[in-house]
Amino acid sequence: MDILINLRKRHELTLKQLKDELNKMSDLSFDEKRLWQFEKGEKTPTETEAEVLGHYFNLPYEEFIYY
Repeated sequence: MDILINLRKRHELTLKQLKDELNKMSDLSFDEKRLWQFEKGEKTPTETEAEVLGHYFNLPYEEFIYY
């Protein structure tokens, strides 16, 4: 998922830092492996995960879901 890679790099975040930030703001349990899988296109975020990503990066959650 190029958008996630680009946003993470633009914000100068490692996968660990992004994971920590997302876990602080939600009841979900993100881990580095899952975020890496999103970035590589191996997994697609659930709607709830996409909502958390959208909230964090101030973008519509649809940006993080493949159709």
